[in-house]
Amino acid sequence: MITAAELALIPLLTGLDESARQRLAQKAADIRAEGGDWVIREGEDPRFFAVLEGLLQVVKDIVGQRRELEQLNAGEFFGEIPILLGTANLVSVQAVSRCRLARFDRQQLQELIRDFSSCGTTIFKTMTDRLSMAPQYVKDTPSSRVLLSRTRFCYFQGDQSHLLVESHTRSRVVEGSCDFQKWMRMTRSCENATVG
Repeated sequence: MITAAELALIPLLTGLDESARQRLAQKAADIRAEGGDWVIREGEDPRFFAVLEGLLQVVKDIVGQRRELEQLNAGEFFGEIPILLGTANLVSVQAVSRCRLARFDRQQLQELIRDFSSCGTTIFKTMTDRLSMAPQYVKDTPSSRVLLSRTRFCYFQGDQSHLLVESHTRSRVVEGSCDFQKWMRMTRSCENATVG
C-alpha cells in the first residue's frame, strides 16, 4: 500500500499538503517489478506512474528496431504524454532493477493538474521537454524503404529526402536531395526502361 509519506519523496508531489497526498495515496496502485519486467507496453492503455524505487528504461520500437530513449530514477514520473494527448502508450517502459511504483489512472492525473497548479506546471514542462526530443529521435532513426508495385513514391525524413521510383521493369532507390525536377527525370527513366 502506498503511503502519503512515500509520495512526499516524489518532487512533483512535495508541494501538496498532507491531506492531499493522503487522498492521492489511497487511489494509487502499488506496483512492483523485477529487473527485465515490462511496466507498460507501447500500444496499451496509458496510466500515470511515479517511481518510488529502482531504475527503468524507456524503449521505443522504431522501424522494427529497439531504441532506448531515457532512463527513469526514483522520484521521477511518466505516462503523462499519452493521457494528455488521448492516445495509447507511445513507448514501453522496462524495469532495469527491482522497482516500486505508484500507478494512477487518467482521472487522478487530470485532478492533479486541475487542483494543484504547481503540479500542472511541472507536468507540462516535463511533457514539453520530452516531446522536444522527438525530432532528434526521428533524425537518428534509420530510414526504411518501401517498394510498391507500379507506384511512384517519394518521402522525406529529417534533412534527407529519399526517392523510390519503380515501374514494372525497373526500380531504384535514390538518397539525397529530392526535388520535383529530379522526381520527374527519375520517373521518366523508370517508365522508359526495358528489361535487358
